[in-house]
Amino acid sequence: MSATYTILPEKNLVISRFAGPTGAEDIKRLLLEIWADSRFDRSFHMLMDFSKAALRIGMAEVTALCHSIMTIAEGAMGSAAIIASGPVGTALAMLFSKGLSLFTPSAVFSTWDGALDFLGIDLPGEPV
Repeated sequence: MSATYTILPEKNLVISRFAGPTGAEDIKRLLLEIWADSRFDRSFHMLMDFSKAALRIGMAEVTALCHSIMTIAEGAMGSAAIIASGPVGTALAMLFSKGLSLFTPSAVFSTWDGALDFLGIDLPGEPV
């Protein structure tokens, strides 16, 4: 599993990218790293790109992950856009989005343009 993130303070945005086999603990670990970063502000929007990930998460793990995020985020979080591809990845991303939507607006997209439009962020092209 490969996981990276980029914080764009001028856009109030955090972009996280996952590649390869990715489980709930991998996602939680990266989010904890992001929240510990001094540049991060809890009001920032999150764009999570799972388009190159092979999600290895069951329904119970999705529920537990969302509960962990809600506890850690303490209710203060901008909107979340999730980019997914393939039928399994998209279905799991939709479950994850549904859990996140209990405390923040969230949705699943197949393109960067759709995700950025949902977040209301103008970003020329896909950031590197």
